[in-house]
Amino acid sequence: MVRKFAVEEALDLICGPRMAYYGPPNENLEDIAASWTPYVKRALEVKGRLDGTDACMMMVILKAVRQVRGYHRDSVVDVVGYAELAEVLNDDDAFESFVIRAAMKLKGKARGRFINKFLVEKGE
Repeated sequence: MVRKFAVEEALDLICGPRMAYYGPPNENLEDIAASWTPYVKRALEVKGRLDGTDACMMMVILKAVRQVRGYHRDSVVDVVGYAELAEVLNDDDAFESFVIRAAMKLKGKARGRFINKFLVEKGE
């Protein structure tokens, strides 16, 4: 089987379903940039830099902006996921629960190594 190049797959998406869902790239990307600008300005004023939580919040904003053109469940799921990641980044109990939940997807010794790597080695 001959696989598509990444550029071909990307073009199929952005010229097809993404264009249909989110509109022309110039409109969609300008809307996102316009919504991110005040967030970034304020974060830089308050903290002097962006961090992982800011990245999560900016992705929530991106997903919200995309909903303007119509409801897409995948964007709503992504909003919830990014919000949860912000909690995981800022709450030790949430991080521990996150690691344990992720570890449960693994089998055998890999599960223990995973927990060891992210909890035991980190001093949890």
